[in-house]
Amino acid sequence: MRLILDIQDSKSAFIMELLSSFSFVKTKKVSEANYALTQEQKDAIDVGIEQLKDGNSHSHEDVMNETKKRFPQLF
Repeated sequence: MRLILDIQDSKSAFIMELLSSFSFVKTKKVSEANYALTQEQKDAIDVGIEQLKDGNSHSHEDVMNETKKRFPQLF
């Protein structure tokens, strides 16, 4: 199991030290930069949210039916 904790910087050293003291816990510090979205990705998400608000979406059932028509070998 992997567990990601979002901890204030001022508390992170203490928590990492505490967790590292347990033999069954492996700790790895990960930079938030590894998970940052580009401006292009943020803009694409904003467009998608606006489309949802405007009712421009498809149901899961419709998408699955269309996928089965186009790619019957996958089902």
